[in-house]
Amino acid sequence: MHIHGRYASHANRRAEPDADLGFSSRSDSVTVTVGGGRGSVYQYSDGLPGVWIPLHGTLHVTAEECAVDLRSGEMLVSEADEKLFARGRGAALWVLLVASRETWQMLMASSLDMPLPKFGLMPAVVKVDSSLRRAAVNLARLTLTSGSDQFAKAMAASELARLLADVQNRFNAPISCCPGRTLAQRRNVFLRLQRVLNYMQANCHLDIETDNLARMSNYSTCHFIRAFSAAFGQTPHTVLVEYRLARAWHLLQASDLAVAEVAMASGFDNRCAFSRLFKRRYGINASELRLQSGASVRMPARSYPVARYPDLLAKSTIHHPRIRSSASIQQHSA
Repeated sequence: MHIHGRYASHANRRAEPDADLGFSSRSDSVTVTVGGGRGSVYQYSDGLPGVWIPLHGTLHVTAEECAVDLRSGEMLVSEADEKLFARGRGAALWVLLVASRETWQMLMASSLDMPLPKFGLMPAVVKVDSSLRRAAVNLARLTLTSGSDQFAKAMAASELARLLADVQNRFNAPISCCPGRTLAQRRNVFLRLQRVLNYMQANCHLDIETDNLARMSNYSTCHFIRAFSAAFGQTPHTVLVEYRLARAWHLLQASDLAVAEVAMASGFDNRCAFSRLFKRRYGINASELRLQSGASVRMPARSYPVARYPDLLAKSTIHHPRIRSSASIQQHSA
């Protein structure tokens, strides 16, 4: 197995893989890219799944009309065959890991509860802890340090793969609740529902009809609601309201919009209904939160759309269902 590293840290410069710095064509290779710097832009179009791990700041990843904002403590697994653009915001620092499905299977074999599906890692934005970020930092340091031997890099890659396998294992329980006679069928159902969930999260401020979501997943409305509720533990409407409330909390903290404007921008047509739901969800009025916004009010522990599996999905903003997705590094990984 060959492990390669590269930097993508030049601000305001678009970096693309090339013959010297790009992704290896070997099927058993792992490529580690470290990016950082205000306004740095990175383009990725290798056709393999990518694992995006922000260490500090915000990483904005787009694919055609797709977009996701990643923050420290979150990770994006992007799907293959997509042209992705990553832009760092603020003092962003991030790591991108690229490998084939066969390579990930080889690295994770001893830690996975079941083999990876044909499409490889399950694409999603997930919550990760500091141990995974430290493992990514360790692998990045070794790959970018001249003289590091392949054995040390392989051991670091194996440790990171073990932690990634733990993340992939989280999906097994909700997948088992999906309809389907075989594991492959249930995985495909969950993948379709996951893409719908991503779409809901991205467009929660819009008027979203359940019938349209059902058509996106190629289900009848009744079948879609049953499958969605079985997989995620909540109805589509409940999840949509939760996303809207989370968006409202963020806008109240990060924007100068009036409370009524925040309600409209979050998808609530009725200001009274918004205020009632917001107080019930967070235990504080929206107007009170706005008054306290200068006092570094922290958002309560994130609530996830998967009530039955609360650690599964993170609450980043995804704008499309097809997000298929040194010492300074060590300092920001904590």
